[in-house]
Amino acid sequence: MTSTALDLNHHPATALAIEPGQPTWDKTQLAALAQIGLEDAGEGDRAVFLHVCQRTGLDPFARQIYMIGRNEKVPGTQNQWRKKWTIQTGIDGFRVNRSRAERNAGVRGILGRAIFYDHEGSEHKVWVQQRPPAACEITYTVKDIAGNETPYTSVLRFAEYVQVRDGNPIAQWKDKPAHMLEKCTEADVYRKAFPQDFSGIYLDDTMPPQQDAPPAPPRGRVTAGEIVQSGPAEVSGPAPSGQPAGHEPATGPDTPRPPARATTGQLSMLAQRLGKLGVDDENRLSTLEKLAGRDLGTAGELTQDEATHIRGLLDRCDGDRGALVELLATGQLPEAGGDGA
Repeated sequence: MTSTALDLNHHPATALAIEPGQPTWDKTQLAALAQIGLEDAGEGDRAVFLHVCQRTGLDPFARQIYMIGRNEKVPGTQNQWRKKWTIQTGIDGFRVNRSRAERNAGVRGILGRAIFYDHEGSEHKVWVQQRPPAACEITYTVKDIAGNETPYTSVLRFAEYVQVRDGNPIAQWKDKPAHMLEKCTEADVYRKAFPQDFSGIYLDDTMPPQQDAPPAPPRGRVTAGEIVQSGPAEVSGPAPSGQPAGHEPATGPDTPRPPARATTGQLSMLAQRLGKLGVDDENRLSTLEKLAGRDLGTAGELTQDEATHIRGLLDRCDGDRGALVELLATGQLPEAGGDGA
């Protein structure tokens, strides 16, 4: 199997392995970090990320752990924004880290069943109501080699963790509220049991949604000096009724049209192919963003050309999840046969 570079000429994925005592990211790893969205991260942020990856053993190039830049307003300013980088992982990453922490401590952990509470405080082993639960409780018991048991319990309220935009739950918090709250509670109880092992890592489901920096303030009234410097306006003919002189209509044969959005059939096909490659609903949008090379609010923002291109990439993965992981991490698409076809 050989690799055809899409954007960068990287080494095989094995060259991305992080060594336990590695002091800094090497050139290949830095190129791969840029490929997965960390090109704007500062040197200090990347150094902290390397330390956490080494401490937890989670692989950023296999998407087990992430560093996400979130917009925040600069204190003391009106409209200046900056990126604050946070290290996040999904619940699978928390579970991997929990197993490693248990082995290192020589203990065995027992995760209790989730208990849900309604708004009247009644307990439920299974949540079947249409509205979200009021709270979730999980107990995780750590048992050492002498048989001593230490229970850790977390109780999280839905209202304190739900991600909202304009006051309404978003994404999986809207569709699977009990499932999302249970994941957050499970992650929290692991943090209580092994605070050192989970220090500096956040569950992505507990993080607030990305906040867009506001657009530049509207421009004020044009001055006479600016009008003189700009010269006379080009007027090709009388202005249409209600249209200021010197301005062309917003539509016409020469007006560029926006690219056509992906069809429902294309989006369904992409979802099907991603599902066969092991990408679940929660990670589908972020995977499409990586393959499209841009941020997306929804999958429906893809153009028809982008959808066709992504389908071609997924087809060439030929059902091999490892090939998709390599593509997302390194920008290389494996090809069978080695003949460059």
